[in-house]
Amino acid sequence: ILNYPYPWDKYAQIITRDYVSGAMENTSAVIFGEFVQKHSRELIDNDNDYIVAHEMFHHWFGDLVTCESWSNLTLNEGFANYSEYLWAEHKNGRMNADHHRLNEMEGYISSGNFHPLIHFRYSDKEDMFDAHSYNKGGMVLHMLRDYVGDEAFFASLNKYLVDNQYTAVEVDELRMAFEDTTGEDLNWFFDQWYLREGHPIINVKYDFLDSENTLEVTTFQAGKFNFNMPFNLAVYDGNGIPTYQEIWIKNERDTFTFSNVLNPSTYVFDGNNTALAIITEENKTANQYVNQFKYSQLFLDKYTAFNSIAFEDPKMIEIAKLALNEEYHLFKEMALDFFIENGDFTILDIDKIVTMSKSDPHSSVRLNALAYLAEIPDYDMQPLLAEVMKAEQAYPVIEFCLAYLSSVDYPMAESYANKLKDEKTSLLNEGLAVVFAQSEEDKYQPWFDSKITTTNVFEALPLYMGYTTYLQKFDQSKIEGMITDLKSGGLNMDNSTYQRYFHTMIISQLKGMFASNENTKLADLAAKAITEIKSKEPDAMLKGWYMQM
Repeated sequence: ILNYPYPWDKYAQIITRDYVSGAMENTSAVIFGEFVQKHSRELIDNDNDYIVAHEMFHHWFGDLVTCESWSNLTLNEGFANYSEYLWAEHKNGRMNADHHRLNEMEGYISSGNFHPLIHFRYSDKEDMFDAHSYNKGGMVLHMLRDYVGDEAFFASLNKYLVDNQYTAVEVDELRMAFEDTTGEDLNWFFDQWYLREGHPIINVKYDFLDSENTLEVTTFQAGKFNFNMPFNLAVYDGNGIPTYQEIWIKNERDTFTFSNVLNPSTYVFDGNNTALAIITEENKTANQYVNQFKYSQLFLDKYTAFNSIAFEDPKMIEIAKLALNEEYHLFKEMALDFFIENGDFTILDIDKIVTMSKSDPHSSVRLNALAYLAEIPDYDMQPLLAEVMKAEQAYPVIEFCLAYLSSVDYPMAESYANKLKDEKTSLLNEGLAVVFAQSEEDKYQPWFDSKITTTNVFEALPLYMGYTTYLQKFDQSKIEGMITDLKSGGLNMDNSTYQRYFHTMIISQLKGMFASNENTKLADLAAKAITEIKSKEPDAMLKGWYMQM
């Protein structure tokens, strides 16, 4: 898509143990942490595609053309981030890509501490590896692609690479490549998106005058700055056919009037779903949100519509039924979650949900379908779970079956758990720990010991929680030794900050468990370990995190 062949002699992928940076795009040879080493069943729910695409794209953006300073890091990481969207769009379609974009947007918005993408006032270079350089950088490129169009966008990227190959660049080189390709002055775009902080926060008000077939749209910007940018307003007619009107917001308040608008069923302010903006409020009715879900083919339109209707509104049942019949998995999951919370199990066809639990293409839908069936009063789950356990390959679904069975038929759960305990995966640890922790026999201690010593600390919490529940029946002294070992991990400065944090977090969780079980001796031991770690931790970020423990 870049029209620029892979520029290096080889492409190697190397997996290492105890690698603390996720992955690194060394020219011609990417290093990955051990978490990407998975077998086929583990790949069902996480196929590594995003991280592989990310590091590969760096070989053009980051290795072939390199940012000249940490301040310009988004010229490396923003492009690698956006490659994840491009790959998802190519492999799975726009619906899946836009779902990924929503996750990226939520990561950026929740990060706070907003600063310019090209950030000259960072305190430490590590500060640049944040949700701005990555998430926001990718979303800004997506907006630029939408504004100039695909042909100009990818032609501009080619020019940027050709003109700057094997050199270090700053953001102006990117801007000039786009300006030379499009013939348009793009300072307005780059100034506000790369050199200024934040994003637009917009309230939208629609007024339709039926007697005059006129639609008036008023926008109110509430952010620190007023953004100057285009939006593609989509107006859907009574048959669900959209027409698009380009509008530019510039001021704190802008008003746009459209005539000859006939029988509109709903409106979408960001009709292309490309803007990095927060739409804080729209005066749309529940019925208009139902129409938005029904007629739009875009992910964010459907997602927003579903989440904009009050839970108790009768239209919520209507939109949830629509969502249950969508092809994309997330909408089916959301619908099942709603019907579980709704609590009226007469609305849906049980046979349909049973079929979903066994044969839906996506494991998370199968899981939610089972969760729905488990909530139905007097519904006998055990024959279905026995059938699922024979055929299911996805570990999260199997974990659900184990947890459910352990509460209603422990011998059956224990039998399945023993068949699965030697699986070469950490993804079953939590489910197996739940089952084995309930046993009154000490025969599962070797399993816990083995798993704790071979599982990395980031995945260890459910093991420790299950193990301490188990050990309190047999061996308190072993728990004391466990807390001492965890304290050593939290104090070991050779561990990364995240490793130290997770060791300490596990102690904190155990302290809460002991306190609730009124085991004051162990609760006090855990509290003293946390106090010692806090007193000796030099990292300011960890000190802040530890204040909540």
